[in-house]
Amino acid sequence: MESHHHSGISHHNSNGSSTSTTIDSLSPSLSISNSSTPPLYNSGDKKRLRILCLHGYKQNANLFKSKTAVLRKSLDDIAEFVYVDAPHTIDEAKGTASWWRASGDGKEYRGWETTLDYLKNIFIKKGPFDGIIGFSQGAILSSLISSISSLNQESDNYFTGYKEISIKFSLLFSGFQSRATVHQSLYPSNDNESNQGSYPLSKIATPSLHVWGKADELVSASNCESLSLQFSEPHIYIHEQGHLIPLSKKDIEHYRNFLQQFLNNEEGLE
Repeated sequence: MESHHHSGISHHNSNGSSTSTTIDSLSPSLSISNSSTPPLYNSGDKKRLRILCLHGYKQNANLFKSKTAVLRKSLDDIAEFVYVDAPHTIDEAKGTASWWRASGDGKEYRGWETTLDYLKNIFIKKGPFDGIIGFSQGAILSSLISSISSLNQESDNYFTGYKEISIKFSLLFSGFQSRATVHQSLYPSNDNESNQGSYPLSKIATPSLHVWGKADELVSASNCESLSLQFSEPHIYIHEQGHLIPLSKKDIEHYRNFLQQFLNNEEGLE
């Protein structure tokens, strides 16, 4: 495992290729590394972080909850995980869904507006949330939510109508920058020349942990790194595996260390 903090990281897949064009509406299967389940903690009345969990494409809340069972049990003493289904059904029989459907060129994410309103209601009805976790397509979405939250905390005028969307941190697994034209204004650096310099902040201010695998054949390391550089203080965690959430004891300890700082901040205010 490799762990880095801040920008200036240069780690890429061995072939140097970019594969993000296939993942916007691809059907990745979330895999979890084999590991023994650490003991379940008794949280008692201790303050815990509330984390909204956003699944990948062609998944659902129950599947993501099952696949991240080790994560939930291992961090039960410091975090409560809230899982929600994406609003766009893909296969009704299987119960799979997506946050949007990408156009062939990736410039349009069909269903984005519905998803944004849906998440606003999630924050109203099930929030507040301290942070979010997103995997694959859910990580792209998490980067957008992180940006909206960052803008909301800076001013009420930057992203009007969605002030309820507010988080203190985000964890992004196998995530890259959205290629949709409508989203480019939500990134400090983007592919749309007309939007260059339009982002009111120098970086997305939401504290973030970016996790990706060296053997990921669906999302290149360079694209994950590029997303991390959109954030002001990105924490970087690189593992040797593929398109998955690594859950060894060492991996989880790294996530715990990242989350602990926000728990400590909360306790310091009480």
